[in-house]
Amino acid sequence: MNNKMMKYFVFLVFGMSFVVYGIMDLAFSKYHTPPMTDEEIISKAKELGMIEIKEAWILEMTGEK
Repeated sequence: MNNKMMKYFVFLVFGMSFVVYGIMDLAFSKYHTPPMTDEEIISKAKELGMIEIKEAWILEMTGEK
């Protein structure tokens, strides 16, 4: 094989390996998490200590922390 053919062959092998790896990653991904609903996101945020704007406004008006 000449030098030019060798370069094409190397790029072909790299490209095909990326395609195969991408397909395998999609098929066998064990870290896929299902999308969360808005209610689940709000409940998780409240568990972590976040408050809504209405609650912050009430706390500010009453002077509480």
